[in-house]
Amino acid sequence: MRGGSLRVSLRVRGATLGVLLLLGVGTDSRASGTLLGRLISVEHEHAALRPPGTGEPGIEDRVGALAEELRQSLNGVSGAAGTVEALNRFVFDRLGMQASQDLKDPGNLLLSSVLDRHRGYCVGIAALYLVLAEHVGLPVFAVATPSHVFLRYDDGTARINIETFQRGATLPDEQYIREQRIPDASIRKGVFLRNLTADEFLAQMHNNLGVIASERQEFARAAAGYELAISLRKLPLLVDTLKLEDSGTIRAPGGTDEAFAFHGGTDLRDPERG
Repeated sequence: MRGGSLRVSLRVRGATLGVLLLLGVGTDSRASGTLLGRLISVEHEHAALRPPGTGEPGIEDRVGALAEELRQSLNGVSGAAGTVEALNRFVFDRLGMQASQDLKDPGNLLLSSVLDRHRGYCVGIAALYLVLAEHVGLPVFAVATPSHVFLRYDDGTARINIETFQRGATLPDEQYIREQRIPDASIRKGVFLRNLTADEFLAQMHNNLGVIASERQEFARAAAGYELAISLRKLPLLVDTLKLEDSGTIRAPGGTDEAFAFHGGTDLRDPERG
């Protein structure tokens, strides 16, 4: 971003959060335990957000049973494309998952509710893919754009994108770049369109929880979610400090070359470019 400032309305007041909500190069520094175990911890911390009748105990056993069923369905499947096709069939046909773009509903984000209701936002369905892949040993990663998270199968040779809003369709990187007008510089610097670590995916989860809290005007909880997202990432030094102003706007000071916020459903292109 050259000239001007990045402004994103998140309705959070009276705090200064250093280099807030920026997508940068990260390391999996907190990868003790499985991703599923860490997502379960998130569930416990945010149990009050679960919709009524969802999130019953036993999610670890439930995911384990589903993963074993997936493992059986992969028997006899060869090649990366066949593996991805089988994984997509399992999620969308066997489990009946439906994509939702309603970020304000925490049931679309938390894994147990996604499983119970067979519906999820991009991050919620990505969580399901990732824990299943973790159990059966598939090289599946989350990938971020300015306003979305999709998945990628990447075994070092084959590289297949998985678009959960289109039942696992394979969309090329070029389509995301074109439709979301992602600058080349942000891709070269590893800001967007690279495979995320477990920490970085959890940062996406906590950022979304912060957005939900902000929508509910629970500003202290929102700030805590954003700060936790920051702590899960190693941020690039080129980004200036972002400040939450009293107006509820996040500002990146003018003159930063690249400054991108986590998505939360907001278009974060340079507004001067239209």
